[in-house]
Amino acid sequence: MSLALRIALASALFGLVVAGGVAALGYLALTQQLDERSASELLGRRDLLAHLWQKSPAKVRSHRTATASKTF
Repeated sequence: MSLALRIALASALFGLVVAGGVAALGYLALTQQLDERSASELLGRRDLLAHLWQKSPAKVRSHRTATASKTF
């Protein structure tokens, strides 16, 4: 095998390794970003439900009382 062919193959292999590494790092960064976004969204939903719960506890209590009295 000629020297030029060996250099070309080595360069191509090195390029593939670098491209694979970049793709792997990009994938890891993307999954981390999506996990953070998902966690943030869940916290926002939890906070919204807590806010709604605190805003109208009388309606919830009256509903529980009404349903509890119907069961007995």
